[in-house]
Amino acid sequence: MSLINDALKRAGTNLKPAASAGSAVSAVEPPMVAVTASALAAKPRQGTPVAMIVGMVALTAVAAWFFLKWREASTGQTAIEASSPAKPAPATPAAPKPSAPPVAAATKIPAPAVAAKPPVAVPQPTVAAASAQSKPEPQPMPELKLQAIVFRMKNPSALINGRHVEVGDDVSGARVTEIQRTTVIVEWQGQKSPLQMK
Repeated sequence: MSLINDALKRAGTNLKPAASAGSAVSAVEPPMVAVTASALAAKPRQGTPVAMIVGMVALTAVAAWFFLKWREASTGQTAIEASSPAKPAPATPAAPKPSAPPVAAATKIPAPAVAAKPPVAVPQPTVAAASAQSKPEPQPMPELKLQAIVFRMKNPSALINGRHVEVGDDVSGARVTEIQRTTVIVEWQGQKSPLQMK
């Protein structure tokens, strides 16, 4: 602070001899004036608060627009559709059907003649073929490898063929019916089979 005061004192002393020498120096350099904080505060800035308010409103509007577009993309519906209750579509009155031109009652159009085709004989399946279709051959149980058991009293789980399963899940077509401490029971085509770790 003292450096500034010293510079102001030197400037004041330099101006006094220059002013006595002639008016040319004083016209070129205006005298230095000390500006105080109260002088700066006395000059109000009219445009800055208005510009800040307009900028904030514009920024808020842009942010709201982006939020609504994001929400519409994530939910598949616009915010207006989500907030308004479902209204039934207004019933439009049925448009009157154009009347067909009057047809003379006596005029009858004959149907075209179609040649009759002889009936085609359909081969009847044999009884042996029908019985073969009703009883499919049982398929062998798929290869299931029990790799791990996580036994808990509530919601036990197991790792079978690299897949995490719980009671009720299907793995390779077989349903897991029970998970015990060392065994998993699976059901395949109505037959229950135990799986043990090897």
